[in-house]
Amino acid sequence: MHLGLVPPRLQVRDLAVGDDPNFHEQKPFVQARGLDVSVKLLSLLKGAIDIDSLSLQNPSVEIVKNQQGVWNFSSLGSNSASGPSNHEFTLAKLSIQDGQVAVTDLNSGTLRAVYDHIDVTLRDFAPSKPFSIDVAAHLPGSGAQEIRLQGHAGPLVPNNVAASPFSGSLNLNQIGISNLQQFLKTSALTGNSEAARCSIPYLLLTCKRSLR
Repeated sequence: MHLGLVPPRLQVRDLAVGDDPNFHEQKPFVQARGLDVSVKLLSLLKGAIDIDSLSLQNPSVEIVKNQQGVWNFSSLGSNSASGPSNHEFTLAKLSIQDGQVAVTDLNSGTLRAVYDHIDVTLRDFAPSKPFSIDVAAHLPGSGAQEIRLQGHAGPLVPNNVAASPFSGSLNLNQIGISNLQQFLKTSALTGNSEAARCSIPYLLLTCKRSLR
């Protein structure tokens, strides 16, 4: 761990964040090789938390839906969104490089699926406001094999992040249909491009799609 003072900056190696205690999962919710976070000094002196930048290197995220159909990330942001507050937590930029997401759906009984090589950029985040997001996933195979989701999400829905609105577009770059079907776990694909308006679980491959 390394701490800088001007500007306030924290660097952590081998980070681990525990899961929602209601899920009792053996794996941490988030693990990362490195964390680098920089906080705005003036806001910190006023007792507020305004993060200028937060970067995660090689993170792995465990996403779980329990047998009652509740995701383990649904409680994210619930504390900041409940009750009055003089200042809201904000994040100017979040950057994730070469991440991995594992999805387990106990509600439907499907096997754990792992998705690699995911890059994320999130800007201007605040729980009660819309924010922009750019997600790229790289599939194995020749060529670019890139799926990129870009758009705006939020405001977050208290105690149910999964229901938060999202509007944006999905772009495919040199993706084979068989690879795309495996990635999305669906056999209903009829084209090679897609425009979507859905909730944040799109990132978890659960949103409804509008094909054209």
